[in-house]
Amino acid sequence: MLDLTKGLVTFDEASHTYRLEGREVLGVTRALALAGYVDTTWFTEWCSKRGTVVHKAVELEALGQYDPESWRKDLEDAGQSNDRIEGLLGYVTAWRRFRAETGFQFLTDEAGLPYSEIRLLSESRGIAGTGDGVGTFRSSTALVLPDWKSGPPGPATGPQTAAYASMFHELTGRRITHRLGVQLRPDGKYRHLPYEDPSDFHDFEAAVRVARWRMKHIPRPALQEAA
Repeated sequence: MLDLTKGLVTFDEASHTYRLEGREVLGVTRALALAGYVDTTWFTEWCSKRGTVVHKAVELEALGQYDPESWRKDLEDAGQSNDRIEGLLGYVTAWRRFRAETGFQFLTDEAGLPYSEIRLLSESRGIAGTGDGVGTFRSSTALVLPDWKSGPPGPATGPQTAAYASMFHELTGRRITHRLGVQLRPDGKYRHLPYEDPSDFHDFEAAVRVARWRMKHIPRPALQEAA
C-alpha cells in the first residue's frame, strides 16, 4: 500500500468505507455501484474473496515478498480447496506473464516503494479510492494505470480508471497516458483492454451525482444492499 494522501484518508475493510480526517467520503467503486454501473448479478462471496487474494498477491510480488509455497500454505490453512488454490496461483502466473511480455514496471517513490495499491483522494470532489498501480511499459516513459481483474473487465472499468487517473494527477501533477483493465486468469493467461474514451471521467462524475442523490434520499439499509 502506498498512501498518496499522507494519512489523511483511512479505509475500513469491513464496511468498505473511506474517511477523510474522520468524515466519511464516497469511494470510487461504491459510487459506481450505487449509480448502477456495475452488474452484480453474478457476484458471489467467493468472487469477492478471490479478487482480494489476487490483488494481495500482486502487491506482494511488487514488494518482492511473494513466496508461492507460503502462499499455498496460507490458503490451505484458510480452508481453500486444492482446485481453488491452483486457480489462485494461476492468477499470479498470469500477472508474471503480463509483466514479462509488456515489460511493465511499477513506479517507485523516493524510498523505493512501488506504486501498488495506491490510496488516492480528491479533496475538491470529496472522493477517495485505491488504484491498483501505476507504472510504465518497456522502453517507454508514458504512465500506465492498470486495474487488475480476476474476471472479465466490464464497462465500468473505464469510469473507474478515469477516476483513479484524475486523483493521481491531482495529488502528483503527473498525467496517466494509458488506462487498462487487465484480466488475470486462473490458467496463467491474461488479456488487457485499453480504455481511451475521454468521456469516461464525465461518466464517473455522473455516477457520483447519482450516488449522492441516492445516499440523500434512500434509507441506508437499502443502499447497503445496492452497493
